[in-house]
Amino acid sequence: MGREEDFDSDVWIEIQNQKEPPLPSVPPVCEDWVEDESLRNKNDIPDLLTEITRQVENPDWQERADQPEFITHTELLENHSDVQEPWGKYVEEYWLPWVEVHNEWESIHSVYTTLFAIHQEQLRLSEEYELVLAIGLLIWQTPNGQRVRRHLIVANAVLEFEAKLGKFTVQPLQDGANVRPELDMLDSWRLML
Repeated sequence: MGREEDFDSDVWIEIQNQKEPPLPSVPPVCEDWVEDESLRNKNDIPDLLTEITRQVENPDWQERADQPEFITHTELLENHSDVQEPWGKYVEEYWLPWVEVHNEWESIHSVYTTLFAIHQEQLRLSEEYELVLAIGLLIWQTPNGQRVRRHLIVANAVLEFEAKLGKFTVQPLQDGANVRPELDMLDSWRLML
């Protein structure tokens, strides 16, 4: 990020799309011992399989014999210390840092995706659609137990999309933000009480 003076003071939100951080490559000696989906599950540290099955050449095989050319051979992880050490290093030095970077990317991408959906709605509904930036959140529960969550202040906003850069910018309308309290929902709730 640049210094504060590098940014336009009228820009409220700026989100630029980024490529998803690639999953770091597993050490070749560990590839057969790990399932790909466990690497993408960021909630748990991936484990190696306790055993794997390989197809190996049958030492008793001969051409035109009834013996199969390949046989199934099961290997146990406990017999492969040469796999466990590089795996521990991979998890510590590559996978865990990737999880942090990927989580940050995911949070930014989530906002970008939301802004893209808003932009699509704005294009589709054009004149019917008013974009406002909501500030403040009032949360209360009515006497009949209904929970209410409502913004208090709004400002007129414009959402701009620069397709070549994959960047969204939210800023005040050119005519001004017209920051104002939005209390009309209090009157309707008062009538319901």
